[in-house]
Amino acid sequence: MANPKDKATKKKVDAIVASFSKNTPSKDEEQEPINPVIISHNELLELDIAPMNWIVNRMIPYPGLIVISGKPGSYKTFFTFWLGMRVSAGLPLFDECDEPYFCKIDGEQPMGKVPTLFIEEENTKQLMKHRAHGMKVFEVGDIYYMIDEGFKFTDERWREAIKETITQKGIKLLILDPFSSVMGLNNENDNAEVSKIMDIVRKEFVNMGLSVILIHHPSKGDGDGLNLRGAGDILGKCDVHLSLEVNDSPDKIIKVRYQKLRVEDISKVSDFNMRLTGDSDFRDLRFRYLGKALKDHEIKRNALADEILETLDPNDEFTQREIAEIVGHKPNNSKFQAAWKLLIKNNQILFNQITKKWHLDLNPDSNDS
Repeated sequence: MANPKDKATKKKVDAIVASFSKNTPSKDEEQEPINPVIISHNELLELDIAPMNWIVNRMIPYPGLIVISGKPGSYKTFFTFWLGMRVSAGLPLFDECDEPYFCKIDGEQPMGKVPTLFIEEENTKQLMKHRAHGMKVFEVGDIYYMIDEGFKFTDERWREAIKETITQKGIKLLILDPFSSVMGLNNENDNAEVSKIMDIVRKEFVNMGLSVILIHHPSKGDGDGLNLRGAGDILGKCDVHLSLEVNDSPDKIIKVRYQKLRVEDISKVSDFNMRLTGDSDFRDLRFRYLGKALKDHEIKRNALADEILETLDPNDEFTQREIAEIVGHKPNNSKFQAAWKLLIKNNQILFNQITKKWHLDLNPDSNDS
């Protein structure tokens, strides 16, 4: 009697062979020859290609494929809605900003007014109108909406209809919300299916001169928001990945992180905080820039440094080892060393050359220049 496991294995093998045979053309089938374009290094340098441009400096490349992610309630759709309205008006992302890469010195976006199309398949027209009224704090430019119409990227008819709209209205920024609904995938965890649709987005839309923003969710349990829900090719095909995380719910303070930036040196940008402000009636809403955001390791370092300062007796002196033990660390521990170096750099602790011990700076104002 045949083993049931052997039968199951044979069935799987037969299915793989059948699939391979189906996709392998027969000898009698005529195929178009493959003629790849091969260029030399010098020819590459001489290609007449426009340099990298930006809709928002070092954030939204033009053209490009961008994903903005965040957990429910992180204001990711709200922020992208704001971004679309601002760039349509040719305005910088924030009215007041000290980050030079967000806007040019003259206060305008790099490309001026950017015609924008926002395809929304999660929120209703009623809610989108409510938000538009709430953000009526400046005169918008050419921004158009298609809301709750059942758009599916997998449907070629929809793609052709949108391409026609893009051409007619001169659209340069296309926003799609949310990824899971707009793409029309059977399984967003299927790498083959996701890779196919992401290639379509790049080849049929980005390559026609568009910046495309996808609004998506992070993986469940991913505290840092680095990984996106679904197959890896969602992130793999993107040029930029920004994640949003609420740091302070009552005050609506949101941290924006650069999780990926392959079209620019990521060391030239920084994570930042912003606040959604407005009155209690949901009017005069706007996002305000709050400055650079600390990295997680910097936050932990600062917290430990504060703990050291709060723990030490200002009238006593300690060795480095004693201080480390007081806060539950070893003196050579990397976390303790980071906090220790910060305290020394800021002259918050001083070394006594006579006793060979450390003490708090009792006159911190005297160190100010």
